[in-house]
Amino acid sequence: MALVAKGLSYTYAVGTGFATPALRNVDLTVERGAVAVVLGATGSGKSTLLRLCAGLLEPGSGSVTADGTLIAGHGARPARGMIGLAFQNPEAQLFAESVLDDVAFGPRNLGMPDPEAAARHALARVGLDPDEFCGRSPFTLSGGEARRVALAGVLAMSPAYLLLDEPTAGLDPLGRSAVRDAIAAARERAGVVIVTHDAEDFLGMADEIVGITGGEEAFRGAPAELLASEEPWRRAGIRLPEIVRVQLLAAHHGARIDAPTLEPESAALLLARAIGGAQ
Repeated sequence: MALVAKGLSYTYAVGTGFATPALRNVDLTVERGAVAVVLGATGSGKSTLLRLCAGLLEPGSGSVTADGTLIAGHGARPARGMIGLAFQNPEAQLFAESVLDDVAFGPRNLGMPDPEAAARHALARVGLDPDEFCGRSPFTLSGGEARRVALAGVLAMSPAYLLLDEPTAGLDPLGRSAVRDAIAAARERAGVVIVTHDAEDFLGMADEIVGITGGEEAFRGAPAELLASEEPWRRAGIRLPEIVRVQLLAAHHGARIDAPTLEPESAALLLARAIGGAQ
Protein backbone atom coordinates (compact mmCIF):
# COMPACT_ATOMS: atom_id res chain seq x y z
CA MET A 1 0.00 0.00 0.00
CA ALA A 2 1.36 3.38 -0.97
CA LEU A 3 0.66 6.97 -1.90
CA VAL A 4 1.79 7.26 -5.52
CA ALA A 5 2.08 10.49 -7.53
CA LYS A 6 2.92 10.08 -11.21
CA GLY A 7 3.88 12.80 -13.68
CA LEU A 8 2.32 15.65 -11.71
CA SER A 9 2.23 19.04 -13.42
CA TYR A 10 0.38 22.15 -12.30
CA THR A 11 0.06 25.75 -13.50
CA TYR A 12 -1.47 28.53 -11.42
CA ALA A 13 -3.89 30.94 -13.18
CA VAL A 14 -3.87 28.72 -16.24
CA GLY A 15 -5.39 30.30 -19.34
CA THR A 16 -4.64 33.85 -18.21
CA GLY A 17 -1.80 36.26 -18.79
CA PHE A 18 -0.64 35.48 -15.25
CA ALA A 19 -0.19 31.75 -15.80
CA THR A 20 2.69 30.44 -13.69
CA PRO A 21 3.95 26.86 -14.06
CA ALA A 22 4.59 25.51 -10.56
CA LEU A 23 5.30 21.81 -11.11
CA ARG A 24 6.38 19.78 -14.12
CA ASN A 25 6.28 15.98 -14.38
CA VAL A 26 7.15 15.15 -10.76
CA ASP A 27 6.82 11.66 -9.28
CA LEU A 28 6.62 10.70 -5.62
CA THR A 29 5.96 7.39 -3.86
CA VAL A 30 5.74 6.77 -0.13
CA GLU A 31 4.69 3.48 1.42
CA ARG A 32 3.09 3.13 4.82
CA GLY A 33 5.81 3.13 7.44
CA ALA A 34 8.18 5.15 5.25
CA VAL A 35 9.27 8.81 5.26
CA ALA A 36 9.98 10.85 2.13
CA VAL A 37 11.64 14.25 2.61
CA VAL A 38 11.16 16.84 -0.15
CA LEU A 39 13.69 19.67 -0.28
CA GLY A 40 13.87 22.81 -2.37
CA ALA A 41 14.15 26.57 -2.24
CA THR A 42 11.14 28.84 -1.67
CA GLY A 43 8.96 28.80 -4.80
CA SER A 44 10.35 25.49 -6.06
CA GLY A 45 6.93 23.80 -6.04
CA LYS A 46 7.18 21.77 -2.82
CA SER A 47 3.96 23.03 -1.23
CA THR A 48 2.09 22.65 -4.53
CA LEU A 49 3.21 19.03 -4.62
CA LEU A 50 1.72 18.44 -1.16
CA ARG A 51 -1.60 20.03 -2.12
CA LEU A 52 -1.80 17.88 -5.23
CA CYS A 53 -1.04 14.76 -3.18
CA ALA A 54 -3.81 15.71 -0.75
CA GLY A 55 -6.30 16.11 -3.59
CA LEU A 56 -6.76 19.83 -2.92
CA LEU A 57 -5.64 20.82 -6.42
CA GLU A 58 -6.52 19.26 -9.76
CA PRO A 59 -3.29 18.46 -11.64
CA GLY A 60 -2.83 19.76 -15.15
CA SER A 61 -1.47 16.31 -15.92
CA GLY A 62 -0.59 13.24 -13.92
CA SER A 63 -2.37 11.47 -11.10
CA VAL A 64 -2.25 10.60 -7.41
CA THR A 65 -3.46 7.31 -5.93
CA ALA A 66 -3.68 6.27 -2.28
CA ASP A 67 -3.73 2.50 -1.78
CA GLY A 68 -4.95 2.18 -5.36
CA THR A 69 -7.74 4.79 -5.08
CA LEU A 70 -7.45 7.73 -7.49
CA ILE A 71 -7.56 10.93 -5.40
CA ALA A 72 -6.17 13.46 -7.91
CA GLY A 73 -6.55 13.37 -11.68
CA HIS A 74 -9.42 12.69 -14.09
CA GLY A 75 -12.19 10.77 -12.33
CA ALA A 76 -10.71 11.18 -8.84
CA ARG A 77 -12.71 10.55 -5.67
CA PRO A 78 -12.23 12.14 -2.23
CA ALA A 79 -9.97 10.07 0.04
CA ARG A 80 -11.97 10.61 3.22
CA GLY A 81 -9.71 10.18 6.25
CA MET A 82 -6.81 8.68 4.29
CA ILE A 83 -4.75 11.87 3.82
CA GLY A 84 -3.78 14.33 6.56
CA LEU A 85 -2.21 17.65 5.53
CA ALA A 86 -0.67 20.12 7.98
CA PHE A 87 -0.28 23.48 6.27
CA GLN A 88 2.80 25.68 6.50
CA ASN A 89 0.79 28.47 8.14
CA PRO A 90 -1.05 26.95 11.12
CA GLU A 91 -3.37 29.92 11.53
CA ALA A 92 -5.00 28.81 8.27
CA GLN A 93 -6.00 25.57 10.00
CA LEU A 94 -7.32 26.75 13.39
CA PHE A 95 -10.89 28.00 13.75
CA ALA A 96 -12.77 26.60 16.78
CA GLU A 97 -13.47 28.24 20.11
CA SER A 98 -11.15 25.93 22.03
CA VAL A 99 -8.05 23.89 21.26
CA LEU A 100 -9.95 20.72 22.22
CA ASP A 101 -12.78 21.45 19.76
CA ASP A 102 -10.28 22.31 17.05
CA VAL A 103 -8.21 19.14 17.39
CA ALA A 104 -11.32 16.97 17.84
CA PHE A 105 -13.04 18.40 14.73
CA GLY A 106 -11.50 15.93 12.28
CA PRO A 107 -12.08 12.80 14.38
CA ARG A 108 -15.65 13.92 15.08
CA ASN A 109 -16.41 14.38 11.38
CA LEU A 110 -14.90 11.01 10.57
CA GLY A 111 -17.23 9.39 13.10
CA MET A 112 -14.45 8.16 15.36
CA PRO A 113 -15.82 6.66 18.60
CA ASP A 114 -14.18 9.09 21.06
CA PRO A 115 -12.99 12.25 19.26
CA GLU A 116 -12.10 14.10 22.46
CA ALA A 117 -9.88 11.26 23.65
CA ALA A 118 -8.21 11.19 20.23
CA ALA A 119 -7.65 14.95 20.48
CA ARG A 120 -6.12 14.77 23.95
CA HIS A 121 -3.83 11.92 22.90
CA ALA A 122 -2.70 13.85 19.81
CA LEU A 123 -1.91 16.96 21.87
CA ALA A 124 0.22 14.88 24.21
CA ARG A 125 2.05 13.41 21.22
CA VAL A 126 3.19 16.87 20.08
CA GLY A 127 4.34 17.77 23.59
CA LEU A 128 1.37 19.90 24.70
CA ASP A 129 -0.25 19.06 28.04
CA PRO A 130 -3.97 18.45 27.30
CA ASP A 131 -5.01 19.67 30.75
CA GLU A 132 -3.25 22.98 30.09
CA PHE A 133 -4.21 23.53 26.45
CA CYS A 134 -7.62 21.94 25.80
CA GLY A 135 -9.60 24.86 27.22
CA ARG A 136 -7.57 27.60 25.58
CA SER A 137 -8.63 29.54 22.51
CA PRO A 138 -6.50 28.69 19.48
CA PHE A 139 -6.13 32.42 18.90
CA THR A 140 -4.25 32.92 22.18
CA LEU A 141 -1.49 30.50 21.18
CA SER A 142 2.04 31.47 20.28
CA GLY A 143 3.20 30.72 16.74
CA GLY A 144 5.01 27.57 17.88
CA GLU A 145 2.05 26.36 19.93
CA ALA A 146 -0.32 26.97 17.02
CA ARG A 147 1.91 24.93 14.72
CA ARG A 148 1.90 22.01 17.15
CA VAL A 149 -1.88 22.21 17.69
CA ALA A 150 -2.41 22.18 13.91
CA LEU A 151 -0.25 19.07 13.66
CA ALA A 152 -2.19 17.47 16.53
CA GLY A 153 -5.42 18.10 14.60
CA VAL A 154 -4.05 16.04 11.73
CA LEU A 155 -2.57 13.30 13.90
CA ALA A 156 -5.87 12.90 15.79
CA MET A 157 -7.50 11.60 12.59
CA SER A 158 -4.93 8.78 12.28
CA PRO A 159 -4.53 9.24 8.51
CA ALA A 160 -2.87 6.57 6.40
CA TYR A 161 -0.65 9.25 4.85
CA LEU A 162 0.63 12.30 6.65
CA LEU A 163 1.71 15.34 4.58
CA LEU A 164 3.65 18.01 6.48
CA ASP A 165 4.64 21.44 5.18
CA GLU A 166 7.59 22.88 7.18
CA PRO A 167 6.47 21.19 10.41
CA THR A 168 9.29 22.56 12.61
CA ALA A 169 9.49 26.12 11.24
CA GLY A 170 9.43 28.65 14.07
CA LEU A 171 9.69 26.07 16.86
CA ASP A 172 12.14 26.16 19.75
CA PRO A 173 14.39 23.11 20.35
CA LEU A 174 11.86 21.50 22.70
CA GLY A 175 9.05 21.92 20.19
CA ARG A 176 11.19 20.61 17.33
CA SER A 177 12.06 17.55 19.36
CA ALA A 178 8.39 16.92 20.23
CA VAL A 179 7.36 17.19 16.57
CA ARG A 180 10.11 14.81 15.45
CA ASP A 181 9.03 12.31 18.10
CA ALA A 182 5.39 12.62 17.01
CA ILE A 183 6.35 11.98 13.38
CA ALA A 184 8.48 9.00 14.36
CA ALA A 185 5.48 7.54 16.21
CA ALA A 186 3.09 8.28 13.34
CA ARG A 187 5.24 6.45 10.80
CA GLU A 188 4.63 3.19 12.61
CA ARG A 189 1.32 2.99 10.72
CA ALA A 190 1.38 5.85 8.21
CA GLY A 191 3.43 6.99 5.25
CA VAL A 192 4.89 10.46 5.81
CA VAL A 193 5.89 13.17 3.31
CA ILE A 194 7.78 16.13 4.78
CA VAL A 195 8.45 19.36 2.91
CA THR A 196 11.11 21.31 4.76
CA HIS A 197 14.01 23.74 4.73
CA ASP A 198 15.25 22.18 7.98
CA ALA A 199 17.07 19.30 6.35
CA GLU A 200 18.99 18.36 9.49
CA ASP A 201 15.75 17.78 11.40
CA PHE A 202 14.46 15.03 9.13
CA LEU A 203 17.12 13.53 6.87
CA GLY A 204 18.07 11.13 9.64
CA MET A 205 14.59 9.53 9.51
CA ALA A 206 14.16 9.69 5.72
CA ASP A 207 13.89 6.61 3.54
CA GLU A 208 14.03 8.76 0.40
CA ILE A 209 15.09 12.33 -0.36
CA VAL A 210 13.67 14.26 -3.32
CA GLY A 211 15.09 17.61 -4.39
CA ILE A 212 12.94 19.99 -6.45
CA THR A 213 14.19 23.03 -8.36
CA GLY A 214 12.05 25.27 -10.56
CA GLY A 215 9.14 22.86 -10.33
CA GLU A 216 11.16 19.89 -11.59
CA GLU A 217 12.88 16.99 -9.92
CA ALA A 218 16.57 17.75 -9.39
CA PHE A 219 17.64 14.61 -7.57
CA ARG A 220 16.25 11.58 -5.79
CA GLY A 221 17.72 8.81 -3.70
CA ALA A 222 18.39 7.23 -0.34
CA PRO A 223 20.10 9.41 2.30
CA ALA A 224 23.29 7.34 2.35
CA GLU A 225 23.67 7.85 -1.39
CA LEU A 226 22.83 11.55 -1.51
CA LEU A 227 24.85 12.55 1.56
CA ALA A 228 28.00 11.07 0.07
CA SER A 229 28.50 13.95 -2.40
CA GLU A 230 27.73 17.65 -2.48
CA GLU A 231 27.52 17.78 -6.27
CA PRO A 232 23.82 16.96 -6.83
CA TRP A 233 22.87 19.44 -4.11
CA ARG A 234 25.05 22.16 -5.63
CA ARG A 235 23.54 21.62 -9.07
CA ALA A 236 20.06 21.93 -7.58
CA GLY A 237 20.90 25.06 -5.58
CA ILE A 238 20.03 23.25 -2.32
CA ARG A 239 22.43 23.53 0.58
CA LEU A 240 23.59 20.40 2.36
CA PRO A 241 23.34 20.40 6.17
CA GLU A 242 26.48 22.00 7.62
CA ILE A 243 27.29 18.89 9.62
CA VAL A 244 27.56 16.89 6.39
CA ARG A 245 29.42 19.62 4.49
CA VAL A 246 32.16 19.68 7.14
CA GLN A 247 32.64 15.93 6.86
CA LEU A 248 32.75 16.02 3.06
CA LEU A 249 35.24 18.90 3.18
CA ALA A 250 37.47 16.89 5.51
CA ALA A 251 37.24 13.89 3.19
CA HIS A 252 38.13 16.11 0.22
CA HIS A 253 41.33 17.08 2.05
CA GLY A 254 42.33 13.50 2.68
CA ALA A 255 40.48 12.49 5.84
CA ARG A 256 39.13 8.96 5.83
CA ILE A 257 35.37 9.30 6.24
CA ASP A 258 33.52 6.45 4.56
CA ALA A 259 29.97 7.67 5.22
CA PRO A 260 28.96 11.08 6.62
CA THR A 261 26.61 11.05 9.59
CA LEU A 262 23.92 13.48 10.73
CA GLU A 263 24.50 12.77 14.42
CA PRO A 264 26.65 15.57 15.96
CA GLU A 265 28.48 13.34 18.45
CA SER A 266 29.20 10.69 15.81
CA ALA A 267 30.36 13.36 13.37
CA ALA A 268 32.71 14.86 15.98
CA LEU A 269 34.17 11.43 16.68
CA LEU A 270 34.64 10.72 12.97
CA LEU A 271 36.43 14.04 12.45
CA ALA A 272 38.57 13.60 15.52
CA ARG A 273 39.67 10.16 14.39
CA ALA A 274 40.24 11.39 10.84
CA ILE A 275 42.72 14.04 12.01
CA GLY A 276 44.33 11.80 14.61
CA GLY A 277 42.68 13.48 17.57
CA ALA A 278 41.11 10.34 19.02
CA GLN A 279 42.85 7.24 20.32
